[in-house]
Amino acid sequence: MSFFVLLKKEAMELGRNKVYLSFLAFCLVLVAILLVRQVKLPETVYYMFIPILVSQYVFDSCYNDIRHGGALFCINLKCSTLQIMLSKAVYAIIIGAVLFLGFVLVFGFKVKNLIWFIPFLVGLTFFTYTVTLLSKKSDLITSAISGFVSLGILQLIFNTNNQFCQVGFALLFVVAAFLLAHIFSKTIFFRSEIVGS
Repeated sequence: MSFFVLLKKEAMELGRNKVYLSFLAFCLVLVAILLVRQVKLPETVYYMFIPILVSQYVFDSCYNDIRHGGALFCINLKCSTLQIMLSKAVYAIIIGAVLFLGFVLVFGFKVKNLIWFIPFLVGLTFFTYTVTLLSKKSDLITSAISGFVSLGILQLIFNTNNQFCQVGFALLFVVAAFLLAHIFSKTIFFRSEIVGS
């Protein structure tokens, strides 16, 4: 039951987050300009737009939780770290899948890549959540680390022609990111960042 409350909270925060929605609109306009000018860029560059937007959403959501009492709300609901991250992952998947399907129509992305792209977004959500707290809510550090890891994972997946291996790498990323978040959530530093801000 508390998971559905978290989903509702995330939806309300996303709808009110004018900064993120403006950033989303800016990135979409940038892609549209590249499309109109017929700029030829590698497919990986267009793929990177989606993780950038997803990690920015997770950062803003985590930052808002800490800054505006959402973290205390989650603690009072007795939510686990996994539930909090999964609620963010649901909206990260929605944002990422909508953008991905738009890119399928515009740039001809392969729809079958959603099979590994969705787990990749879940892993990115877990990783960004942890990095946001470890970096003491620094947008620049979080963006740099998340972007670097995203690019590395995407390059690894793109350099693998076997779809089974691509899904495997994405799932390994999910497991590694979850374990990192789970271990970090047990530390005193985590609790001080959540409650003390």
